[in-house]
Amino acid sequence: MKKEITFSVIIPVYNRYKFLYRSLLSVINQKRKPDEIIVVDDGSNPSTFNIVMRIREKYAKKKQIPLLYVFQPNKGVSSARNVGILVSSGNFIALLDSDDE
Repeated sequence: MKKEITFSVIIPVYNRYKFLYRSLLSVINQKRKPDEIIVVDDGSNPSTFNIVMRIREKYAKKKQIPLLYVFQPNKGVSSARNVGILVSSGNFIALLDSDDE
C-alpha cells in the first residue's frame, strides 16, 4: 500500500511582518498546495500575529489550507524551525524564510 505524500511548509519569523504577507501568499498560490503552513513567531511584535490571522481568514480558509501560528519567546531561527518541525504533520517538510517568495 502506498503512503500518501503530505508536506508542511514551515516559516520562522521575527518582526518581518512587512515581508510575511507576500511570503504566505506565494505558498498559498502554488500549483501544488501544501497540506499545512506553520508560522513560528520567534518573539515578534503583535503585527506578525495580525498578518497571519488576516491571511488565514482571507485566503487559507478558502483554499482549505491549514495555517497554524505558533509563538515562542525569542530563541533564534534554528529553534523556531525545530519547533515547526515538531508540530508539523507532513512527511515532507519545506523550510521557507519569511522574506522569500
